[in-house]
Amino acid sequence: MAGPISLLGVLMRPLVVPVMAGIFALWPAKLQKRQLLSLAFLLWLAGGIALMTTGIGRLREVAMTMPMTEMGMGLAIATAIGIAKGRFVLRKTAARNIERLQAVTEALSPVMVYNVRSWILIELMMLLSAALTWFNAPIYVRGLVNVSVGLALVVSSLYYWAVLKSNSPAESTPPAAQA
Repeated sequence: MAGPISLLGVLMRPLVVPVMAGIFALWPAKLQKRQLLSLAFLLWLAGGIALMTTGIGRLREVAMTMPMTEMGMGLAIATAIGIAKGRFVLRKTAARNIERLQAVTEALSPVMVYNVRSWILIELMMLLSAALTWFNAPIYVRGLVNVSVGLALVVSSLYYWAVLKSNSPAESTPPAAQA
């Protein structure tokens, strides 16, 4: 049975994105194009790492009670789905955001790091995670979903990194836009 602290965490999780967006909207600083790209990369990467860490922790909870072949197969499938989602789905989201940020000509509020559609996508992913907990999905399933979505975020964050590491980010083509 979940204690009051973990129950509070589950209830508060869907509020993280609106609160974060609100803080960014109220933050008085303005960020340049490269700073916005860096922030987008770091948020995507940090979210992915956090989800993967949570997922691995959940899988460790049930590792001793499951056959290793079942655990291995589940993890292999979650990894394949995460890589595919990062490469073919979230890659497009990252590419659109990179193009939007590269077109920026003046400093913007940190909330503009993502457009409304991306903020909604982030919130939906958090709601999915919370819903799995609310509806008592097995810890094993929640762990696999966390690993898969987290890996997708990490993979897609590499497209931001590719633009940032180039010498002239405003002129480089996002990897997702290439063939």
